[in-house]
Amino acid sequence: MTSANDPTAPAGVSQGAFDLSEVPVEHVAAMAALSGTEGSADADAAALRGPAPDALQAARIAVPMRRIVSGSYRGRAGLWRLDLRVDVDGVRPLRQVSGDFFRADGGTVTYTGSFAARNVNVAVTPEAVTITAVVSASFPNSCPRVRIIIPRRTILQAAGEADVQWLTNGGQAGTRYLCLWESRYFRTVDLEEDVETGVTPFESYNTGALSSGGPARTLCLATAFIEAGIEMRLTGEPGTIATAPGGTWSNAELHAAMEAHFRHWANQPQWKVWLLHAREHDLGSSLAGIMFDQRGRQRQGCAVFYAAIAGTGATRRRDQLFTCMHELGHCFNLYHSFSKTFTTPPRPDRPDALSWMNYPQNFPGGQAAFWSSFPFQFDDPDTIHLRHGFRDNVIMGGNPFGEGAALEGLGYFAEPEQGGSRLALELRADRSFRLGEPVVVELKLSTRRAEGITVHRHLHPADGFVTIAIQKPGGGTVVHRPLIEHCIRPETVVLDADHPAIYDSAYIGCGEEGLAFGAPGLYRLRAVYLALDGSRVVSDTLELRVRGTHHDQDEAVADLLLDEQVGKLFTLLGSEGPEMASANARIERLVEEHRTHPLALYGELVQGYVRAKPFKLVLADEPVQVCQARPAEAVAMLDRVVDASTAPGKGLDSISLNQIFRRMIAALKTAGDDKGAVRIGKRMLETYRKRGLKPHVMAEIERQRDEALGGTGSA
Repeated sequence: MTSANDPTAPAGVSQGAFDLSEVPVEHVAAMAALSGTEGSADADAAALRGPAPDALQAARIAVPMRRIVSGSYRGRAGLWRLDLRVDVDGVRPLRQVSGDFFRADGGTVTYTGSFAARNVNVAVTPEAVTITAVVSASFPNSCPRVRIIIPRRTILQAAGEADVQWLTNGGQAGTRYLCLWESRYFRTVDLEEDVETGVTPFESYNTGALSSGGPARTLCLATAFIEAGIEMRLTGEPGTIATAPGGTWSNAELHAAMEAHFRHWANQPQWKVWLLHAREHDLGSSLAGIMFDQRGRQRQGCAVFYAAIAGTGATRRRDQLFTCMHELGHCFNLYHSFSKTFTTPPRPDRPDALSWMNYPQNFPGGQAAFWSSFPFQFDDPDTIHLRHGFRDNVIMGGNPFGEGAALEGLGYFAEPEQGGSRLALELRADRSFRLGEPVVVELKLSTRRAEGITVHRHLHPADGFVTIAIQKPGGGTVVHRPLIEHCIRPETVVLDADHPAIYDSAYIGCGEEGLAFGAPGLYRLRAVYLALDGSRVVSDTLELRVRGTHHDQDEAVADLLLDEQVGKLFTLLGSEGPEMASANARIERLVEEHRTHPLALYGELVQGYVRAKPFKLVLADEPVQVCQARPAEAVAMLDRVVDASTAPGKGLDSISLNQIFRRMIAALKTAGDDKGAVRIGKRMLETYRKRGLKPHVMAEIERQRDEALGGTGSA
């Protein structure tokens, strides 16, 4: 009997062109047969290499020009619709079959689930291509085997339809679908672009202009995705977003701009993505790009920053193409090549991958080795994900970035059996937090060796080189996944006897996994730093306790702070975006109704921080609106935060406090109050001298203070 939830189940009655780089199916089969590797990984490699010239010539003589059978097909059987993807010839044939099922109830069509087959068997005759495979599915399916027969057609004939027969393990026939050929592409995505005034966006790059692997050809974003089998349709000419005062973008401003300006944005899964070509992020020119991942449905937008890659020279065009493809790859739920351990399902890391998703500087041998070998494409595992990943793991607005990759028992974070990195990573934090208090950890990377060792200085988890695991009181383990991942151009520093350590701090209370510290109890944390040579540096385990509430005010404050939107507001360090209205209302209540509570300082922190600088609101079809800075309010609020952090008891950590001091200096300088800025600079140094910091740390703080003051003068 047919299951109401299984589109493959048995039933008594059936429920119902590229260029020369294309490889016909008989060539793929011939190469596999010649090497005796039918259905194996070697066969896949042979197919990717393509037939030798002699084999191609023989095939042209023996076989009339026939249609490629690979591509997408669609068919119906009763209430069910099957979108089928066949990948056995054509461009980069990967010998895969996959598909998505939808259920049609009246005028409503609902996605049901996906399947994928690996190591398919392909039989080729002049009349037909027959594919058999065992599949894995995202739904319980009673028929795990499939047989697909596609008639051969010449290029002058209409494409043949795919006859798809589902079978039980015992060979009993399940549902049969007749699927019409739809497209040579496996998936189709609409790309909407906008450009900040004054930015010249990427257009195209000739891959033969500089030394590289692969054939020379001219690539734009659309043609680069076509090579992966994805049709990237441009929705029209890019729109223009005016540059607001300040000239840089914060994470909060970018996300607000996407929701307001992305004409096809919706809080639902859809094959649509937004790319903003902007000048510079608040973090500076080292941030090349960013994939938005803040709230609701994720992976729908990204931005590329041209401050360091603007220009029309070959190197700049190459960098622009690479950065755009890299960020758009994240929107398809592709992780960095060197952190595939955190994908769904977890896979081996590939720091040596020649893929858009790697960092050239992480490649063995460095950037020169990468660029000389890079063929300007996604590697095979990334391409399989794009073409054949389960629909919700790929579609924009589907599953969150890397959902389901939580680690079991901190296994990934275990001490390596053999070290040798000469580095040590340390996690620090207060050992006790109030319920609802933002949890901030300090990260320290150090060396005990007198000889210098070069490291990248990016310790914040959002920069992609440090990962933190959190074991909760009940024993479950989650990996902290920042709401926004920065694609940083690494800046290096030498650690030696004179400068033995670097530091950073990170708020980890809210990520893609939601609120991480939402219940009282003991939490265990461990971090891993990915070094320049690919080695992993594992921290010791840090234990911290979240205390329960003790009186009514504690409980009221915890209720205000234990909210996912408030957690996102802390991640952004404040936002004036309309999507954060409910979170800002909670913060207002915290500050106004509970001013004497120790956690009220965190409300003043986010309010003061965002008021210290103009906030850009990019609304659809309207000029950029600017929420003007309120420096007097900002400094008054942040002054109270500093007071609370320098008095005995708890407050901000030294790194966060440093950020607050510099924000106050910038606000006062913008307001023309140079004397006030100098006053804050003096207080900054006095505060840290009282903390008894080491000389090399004090020297760095003084340098940062002088940089913030600029030509104003120093204390």
